[in-house]
Amino acid sequence: MTYNIQLMQREGLGGLLTGSKYSEIIAIAKNLWTGDEYKATLINGQWCKISGISYLTNWSIHLYTTDGIKLSEEIKNSYKDKIVGINFATGALGDSLCWSGSVVKWIEKVSPKKVYMATSWSHIFDKSKYPVNLEFTNRANRNEDRTYPQDCEVTHLLGITRNHKDIASTRDNHATPCNWQLTNMADTQNIALGVPLGAIRPHLIPLDPKRLHARPYVTICSYTTQKVKHLLSNKAWMALIQRIKAFGFDVINVGDRHTTFPEIIDACSADITVAMRYIRDAEFHVGLSSGLSWMAWAYNKHVLMIGNFTHEGYEFIEGNTRILNNSVSYGHFNNPNTEWAPTWQFDPDNDNHTQACRSITPDMLLAGFNELMRKRAIGSMEGTYLDVAGGGGFKPIVPLLPNQGEIR
Repeated sequence: MTYNIQLMQREGLGGLLTGSKYSEIIAIAKNLWTGDEYKATLINGQWCKISGISYLTNWSIHLYTTDGIKLSEEIKNSYKDKIVGINFATGALGDSLCWSGSVVKWIEKVSPKKVYMATSWSHIFDKSKYPVNLEFTNRANRNEDRTYPQDCEVTHLLGITRNHKDIASTRDNHATPCNWQLTNMADTQNIALGVPLGAIRPHLIPLDPKRLHARPYVTICSYTTQKVKHLLSNKAWMALIQRIKAFGFDVINVGDRHTTFPEIIDACSADITVAMRYIRDAEFHVGLSSGLSWMAWAYNKHVLMIGNFTHEGYEFIEGNTRILNNSVSYGHFNNPNTEWAPTWQFDPDNDNHTQACRSITPDMLLAGFNELMRKRAIGSMEGTYLDVAGGGGFKPIVPLLPNQGEIR
């Protein structure tokens, strides 16, 4: 062999070619977990990108001259005994709670020497319950290498993107090998990391066991930073709150914004551990498709999730009683034809989406409450959703999964 090749995975796959009598050679890399192939030209003496997409999967690489003569036997990479840095691409609470389980499954599969997992919520995880070779660090920003130590041999930006096709020069290198808009949230990263499907509940830090409220209560959160998720009907909220109180439960707001709803206890706090303690001891949680609903799922609570923004199969399944109105245009977040602005704040379909949010009625919320109470009474954590289009009954939630042709 008249050359040397050094592979590097720092949020993408690259190679350094040295000692070659050829000024250029062709590298063809195959993702062994998805079957995708990527072709790149390596220039002698220069670092060159082979794939701009960061997959923490196993690769096989073959090298050829520019006129097609094979230069090498198969070159395979390995993560075993490597130091790996994984940076969460977003600071969202729900993303960290959901995707941390995918990282754990990947660690168990490939046995790296050390993994630094950078998340904005590292302080709420119980480190003692995680693999000894996993260290939580604080996330800086999506493209910041200093998030983890510089001795990392492999880095990965974990998240979703609107562009899931490989473009060697792209900065969108946290693309998933499936269309995330057609895939359950947890499984977007399970597929990207080549691990079994399904969400794993995270281990949260132990907090003061003393209850913050003596009487039985239900927690609610009617606000999220993505305003397109809101239920735009105070009348519906009040009907639900009054029904909950009629059953003898107090109602406590645990969001980080104050509420104007009367007859509820406002425990709004910027301290996430306050919300955690309230949710931990609640009878159940009522919220939107947002972070505190994922927190309630982490505590194995029933959740009455309200909103027309996402498809019923996108978030967690177990313990979810989902209220949406599928008799109108809904699930805009999971529409692959929707183009997203960087802020994720705008209304994707203008009037259509606004009307979808307003179309959830008081009767729909009350039906959801009755369904949740029915499941609590029989000890069932089955995920169900209100099928308005099908007559108004409840059906099992099925996780969104892409067709095989959509995984690429």
